[in-house]
Order: sequence, then C-alpha cells, then structure tokens
Amino acid sequence: MPTPATFTPDIATVQFHPVTVKPSPNRSARPTGIRVRCIVLHSTGSNEFGGSVSWLCNPDSEVSAHYAVSREGQIVQLVPLCMNAWHAGKSAWKGEQINGSINAFSIGIEMEHVDGQGDWPRVQVAAVAALVDLVLERESLAIDAVVGHADICLPKKRKVDPRDFPWEAFRALVASRGKAEPALVLPGGRVGGRIIESTLYVPARAVCEAVGLTSLTWDGVKLELTAGK
Repeated sequence: MPTPATFTPDIATVQFHPVTVKPSPNRSARPTGIRVRCIVLHSTGSNEFGGSVSWLCNPDSEVSAHYAVSREGQIVQLVPLCMNAWHAGKSAWKGEQINGSINAFSIGIEMEHVDGQGDWPRVQVAAVAALVDLVLERESLAIDAVVGHADICLPKKRKVDPRDFPWEAFRALVASRGKAEPALVLPGGRVGGRIIESTLYVPARAVCEAVGLTSLTWDGVKLELTAGK
C-alpha cells in the first residue's frame, strides 16, 4: 500500500507545542451525515512510543488512532478527524454502532502506557486533557462523551484499557481549562490575553508597558518600539 499523503493537523498546537503529523494508511471515509459522538482513550500497551506509532502506521497491523500521546506529552496525529481511524474494534456506545463498531462516529486517542503499571505521568495526562478539551470544543461534545476502550468494547471485558487511568484528575483538568483568565506574567506586571488553539495572544501595547517600553507604532507592516529614558 502506498504511503498516504500528509495532511495539515486539525489542531496545530496543544499547550504551546506543535502537533506532529505522521499519516497512517489505516483509515477510511466516515459515512455521509454521521457526526462524531464520542472520544475513546486507549493504552498502547508499550512504553516504546516510536514503535507504537510505527505499528499504528503499518498497513499489516490494520489498526490506527487519530492521535497518539507520549509519556512526555508529545502529540502525533495519524488520521484526520474527518476520517475513520481503526481503533475501537467490535464495540458499541450507548447501544449504538455502525457495522459492529463505533469507528464511524468516534475519535481514538492512544496513550503510551502499559496496562497494570499505574504510573500515568502528570505531563501526559495534562497533554491528553488539553487535546481532549480542544477536540470537545471542535466537535461540540460534553466531557461525558470521553470514554475508555474498556467502556465500549464488545464483548465486555475484552479490553481493560486504559487501566488505572486517573479519570477524576483528568476530568478536573478538562473542566478547569479556560476558566481562569490566561495571562503573560512579566517583571513589570501581568498582561491578560486569550488562548486560541493553545496559543496565547496578548495586547502588544500592554506588553510594551509592562517591560518599560514607552512607545509602540504599527504601520501595518512594521512594528517600532521605543525604550523609556
């Protein structure tokens, strides 16, 4: 099978870090008129992130996910969100399935982890929470649409992942995002701003004042700054 063409990530940055794209051939078109209804979290079953990503991109594996998240919080997108990733297998969500699976209306996120080892790094959980928050917003979903592979697999108990995942802390992180005013803290003060797709935007004039610059001129092309006397 030829290597699939690359694509632009649906979410460019998460927590100020760029999302890497590694296209997987293990994908298919979503049925017309079907919207995303849930997000499924998985464990890779391995602590070798590169190997797990390679397996998800190997046509012989016939498995994939939309995203993979390393223990260090690195995020790789493998399948565009507008397409099916082959992550759920035999499954149902709230009694619903299409052709025996929920792949057609779900988004899959693989997390680097070996089930039975309850050592979920906080940086990884925070990265997954930030990613999920952005996907929930993009797809107009609520937090109760986020489930584990064990919750949707058929028959029940066929899968156990993500075992020992800190669901309570994860949901608290998702719920807390966007509630506090984001800000850039500088020696001369705190400058409030706005986060759009994990990028913080702040008023340039307020930043200049906070660092002691007395004049800011913008002519539509060039920004000129003048330091205080």
